Amino acid sequence: MVLLALLCLPGCGSPEPKEAAAREWQRSECDRVVDRDDREKCLKRADR
Repeated sequence: MVLLALLCLPGCGSPEPKEAAAREWQRSECDRVVDRDDREKCLKRADR
């Protein structure tokens, strides 16, 4: 029983697949921004 609970713990802290996919999409969109400062701001917003 304890082993089963320990195996489930790593999955509890990870974001849902849809959230992760949305975050990766946003990061790829940020990479398209030409201005470096604006790109950094975009990446910070995407990581929140």
